[in-house]
Amino acid sequence: MERSTIFYRDILGLELVGENVVEEEKLASVYQLPQAPKLKLRWFQTRGEGTKTTIEAIQFLSPENPVLPEGILHHSYANNYLGACHICFTVKNIEDTYNDLVKRGVEFNSPPITFEVEGLGTVKMTFFKDPDNTLLELLEITPK
Repeated sequence: MERSTIFYRDILGLELVGENVVEEEKLASVYQLPQAPKLKLRWFQTRGEGTKTTIEAIQFLSPENPVLPEGILHHSYANNYLGACHICFTVKNIEDTYNDLVKRGVEFNSPPITFEVEGLGTVKMTFFKDPDNTLLELLEITPK
């Protein structure tokens, strides 16, 4: 949880807007667990005016998160597998955001790429991962 907090708050610049510990019997069915989990939750939100995007970080205090063997990642499948997903951050200037995050130690799959999409405009995008291997995208769209 601490490493996710450092990443989303300090590196990506999201605001930590709340945290709580929850133990609720009804959550067992949602998470498909035999008993009620005890969860530590933190909510991070984009800054600025307008619509906010919230990312919820969840740590299972009980039952504990299983520890995977070294080198095995829970998202170790290819991005085109059914069920693969990612979080996309739309930015105003992808080059500036990319350069700022590289300076902060973020490793990207590649520098931003640019291409045209008919009816949409110019698309610039790149991917990177958070400390738990969740795929994240930076996206800039310039309409035609």
